[in-house]
Amino acid sequence: MHKILPNKYIIIFIFTFLLFIVDAPYKKNKPPVIKDIQQIKKDGKLIAIIDNNSIDYFIYRGHPMGFQLELLQNFADYLNVTLEVQVIEDYNKALKNLINNKCDIIAMPVPENKLYSKYISRSEPFAYVQYLLVQSKPDNWHTISNDSLNKILIKNVNQLKGKTVFIPSQSSLYYKINNDYILIDGNSIFITRIPDIGYYELITLVNKGEINYAMSNAHIAILYKNLFSNLDFNTALPVYESLNWIVRHNSPELLDTLNLWIKDFIKTAKYKNLYIKYFKNPVYSGMLKDKYFSLNGNRISIYDEELKKLSNELGWDWRLLASLIFQESRFDTAITGAGGSM
Repeated sequence: MHKILPNKYIIIFIFTFLLFIVDAPYKKNKPPVIKDIQQIKKDGKLIAIIDNNSIDYFIYRGHPMGFQLELLQNFADYLNVTLEVQVIEDYNKALKNLINNKCDIIAMPVPENKLYSKYISRSEPFAYVQYLLVQSKPDNWHTISNDSLNKILIKNVNQLKGKTVFIPSQSSLYYKINNDYILIDGNSIFITRIPDIGYYELITLVNKGEINYAMSNAHIAILYKNLFSNLDFNTALPVYESLNWIVRHNSPELLDTLNLWIKDFIKTAKYKNLYIKYFKNPVYSGMLKDKYFSLNGNRISIYDEELKKLSNELGWDWRLLASLIFQESRFDTAITGAGGSM
């Protein structure tokens, strides 16, 4: 007679057999297809992850804008493919999407991370950004001379010794700081890291007098300088960060192509004009105060409420519908049909 196996052994046997069946294809077949530049061109699209902030990507009156967004579009045009953007603010999620072939490029600051370092490659930098100190001017700043003002304000890193400086979670410095201090020119500067807060909110805290000092990426500081006239952004700190993009380590052809494009593109007038548009343009600084700037309450146009109702009926995201209308008519009610006018 055959000996009947106990129930628990039958269960273990079945479970092991199922695992073998599930795992077998990965042992017999070739490794997963590596998505490099040829596959991107074959698919006809470049998928990029970008952050939603006042520089990289935002919506203004229904129109997608941003320094990183326009850089990505120029690179996609160079490859002769369309650009598809994923808006993700968590760099860990962005890295997971990249490694799992859910995107091709990450166009946002990503700190050094031992867990992912062997899976990713960083491109050549397309810019270097210095950090500036943000501090309040005295109440009577407009009545005193520049010399007197400079004697009151902190003008070099030595004067920060023993003082606390705040940084937002968006700063790449957030992930480089150990034991709540950073060494700058031999001076230990105490840093308080504030999670889940952006540069604008941090600068607003200085403006309200709730904190005394903050560090800001110079690109950000230039934008907000005109919005906060009672704040000083003129003290440069010997701290820099490089701006680059990230691709998978097993996409070497994409990396090589990207690096060659960056080296050529940053020398062009088109790049210089793009840089001026977002970082040296007073008109853009004024946009930051506009109620239809997406980061000021997620408003896009005067038709937002109507668009939300219509989108519910269609089952669409109302922002997508607003963007489509903007592309067609820029919310001009005099335009009808496919670009025609009444």
